Amino acid sequence: MNKKKKMNLTLTLPDDMIVQILLKLPVRSLLRFKCVSKSWLCLISDPQFAKSHFDLAAAPTHRLFVKYDSFRVSIDLEALFHDDSFLVQLASPFPLSLHNSNFRIMGSCRGFILLRFYYQFIIWNPSTGFHKGIPFSRPYSMCEFLCGFGYDAATDDYLVITIMPLPESGLSKVATGMEFFSLKTNSWNRIEGINYPFSVVDDEVSSAFKVGLFLNGALHWFDFCSSLDVIDKIISFDLTERTLSEIPLPYDLAKTLDVGAYNLTVNGGCLSLCNCRATYWSTGECEAMVEIWTMKEYKVQSSWTKSTVLITFLTAPDNDFSPICFTEGGEIVVGSEERRVIMKLDGEGEGKLLEYRKLLKYRKYGPDFIDYMFLSNPCSIMYRESLLSLPSDFGEA
Repeated sequence: MNKKKKMNLTLTLPDDMIVQILLKLPVRSLLRFKCVSKSWLCLISDPQFAKSHFDLAAAPTHRLFVKYDSFRVSIDLEALFHDDSFLVQLASPFPLSLHNSNFRIMGSCRGFILLRFYYQFIIWNPSTGFHKGIPFSRPYSMCEFLCGFGYDAATDDYLVITIMPLPESGLSKVATGMEFFSLKTNSWNRIEGINYPFSVVDDEVSSAFKVGLFLNGALHWFDFCSSLDVIDKIISFDLTERTLSEIPLPYDLAKTLDVGAYNLTVNGGCLSLCNCRATYWSTGECEAMVEIWTMKEYKVQSSWTKSTVLITFLTAPDNDFSPICFTEGGEIVVGSEERRVIMKLDGEGEGKLLEYRKLLKYRKYGPDFIDYMFLSNPCSIMYRESLLSLPSDFGEA
């Protein structure tokens, strides 16, 4: 076979086959492949391709975003145990200062992270660098509202939700005003007729509870009763119906849940509550228990199911043992700042140790860097890698 015939055999595949192959690749590979040709750049940058890639991904990559001091890093928790490239440092989405850390994490949805930066929100896709600033609708104290970010599938729109005290309200039991910012119309809108009582609590204590968890087309927050020392229920805001509703806690936890003891999270696609506690013995051994309540049927109180994971291989200095997240397979990723290790445990029974890694070489990110990865810490949040952009397309790349 001559050289010319060999070259003919290297002609490109049909376009539709190329598209199908690219749709199965991870986001980070696709971003690199933009440099292959102009046609690939155009294809991968197409919003419809990004949407198809998000909807069809067989094994989407979930990462943990952590802000610590001036560092902003993204961690692939699956790759962490076997790949040194699990951690990447991210460029800042803030134009004012590359190292400004004066921002708060307020939520995540479909690959975007919602941040608060002074008197504006910023919606940011850490994978692509795409971001958009949204000025507050009016000046108000950040300690006085709940916030969330979610997606309305019925209108293909992203919404930033704020729930705040009305101006005439006090700081105990108050009626609320609600506003949402539509990315499609690029405007703030007030939701009328909502008079839902909730309690405003200290900003330092409750910052983690003010971040809405997006699941099943709705945002979820813990609601504090008027005594401010127990959590009364979970409140839910449906982004399509624009309505608030209540989700009761498990019978055994109602009216007895200490503030800060449990974290609202997602486990296996279900709403979950997670808590970790440790018992220390005179022998120096430590027995830790992760208590997990999972709502198997959404909004059905009787479907709350309790499970516990016992971990008996720790020693007494590991008093900062804490959950970081659940994996798609139901395992628990936990960390110990004292020993500077990350562990993956079986999510049932005796908490069998599945994988383990020391992170001593990452001290440059701070002496208590692992502590900032914990589920209870408002300085970190899980997000899914995506190529998505916003419907209004007013953002900055």
